[in-house]
Amino acid sequence: MLEGDESLEPTWRDVGHDRWLAMQSAYAEYRGASEALECTRQSANESSTNERSLLTIAVDRQRVAFECYFEARMEFLEFRFDESNRLGAGRVAPATRDTDHSSIGSAVRRCLAMSFGRR
Repeated sequence: MLEGDESLEPTWRDVGHDRWLAMQSAYAEYRGASEALECTRQSANESSTNERSLLTIAVDRQRVAFECYFEARMEFLEFRFDESNRLGAGRVAPATRDTDHSSIGSAVRRCLAMSFGRR
């Protein structure tokens, strides 16, 4: 970035929107994992080892997806809380972007990586 060129800096609103989108993306992942778990439960009418393994995997994926959603939601709510405090105090905080969560869905990708053992 060129020195003095602040037009490319993320605004406070952009950061908030990115976190909202990450939360929505994480929720969609959780819903998908929950639907997959339900389908697995419905198709597992026999108690074979393979079906139990598939069910265990589906349960784990749903749990990880929920944890990711919970984390993304907390980050969004913390941002909103900080925003309320910033506006209430009459101060303008510098727009910063948390590098771990700067792109849409990065929190979701990080959580999904954990579900596949790449911690």
